[in-house]
Amino acid sequence: MSTVDVWFDDTEIDWSTRRVAPLGPSPNPATPRRAPSLRWLGLFAVLALAVAGGLAFVDFGGDAGVGTAPPLRAPGMASADPAPATVTLDAIAHCESRGDPTAVSQDGVYRGKYQFDMATWQSVGGTGDPARAPEREQDRRAQMLAADRGTAPWPTCAGAAAG
Repeated sequence: MSTVDVWFDDTEIDWSTRRVAPLGPSPNPATPRRAPSLRWLGLFAVLALAVAGGLAFVDFGGDAGVGTAPPLRAPGMASADPAPATVTLDAIAHCESRGDPTAVSQDGVYRGKYQFDMATWQSVGGTGDPARAPEREQDRRAQMLAADRGTAPWPTCAGAAAG
């Protein structure tokens, strides 16, 4: 075993003399220097990733411990707490049709509890006339629409739903 180790790319450690010196030409040209080991690079990469990943979970609120991460959510996923979405959709339904699942606008364009137009109803998988669909199906389609686009499909009633 050699008493000289290459440390990174530009220094060497001579363990017999405990000296650290810049990497220079090999004292014995017949014995080529070892290439720096990639294990150090791998070790530092793992440590850097662990530290960088761990910083996202540190609670800087005064506790020295590690906090918990919020749950991961994909776009369009149902909320873990469905109460706010239900309250919002109830308010939208009340504003749009007074909660009547058979409501139809005067011009016949907007139909059902949430006053879907046919293109929007079909975009969330609805078939047939929204005003003839069961209320439960209208609720489910409105939840899908709200999960995808928020309150934008109901511009007039979104303000009533917010407060």
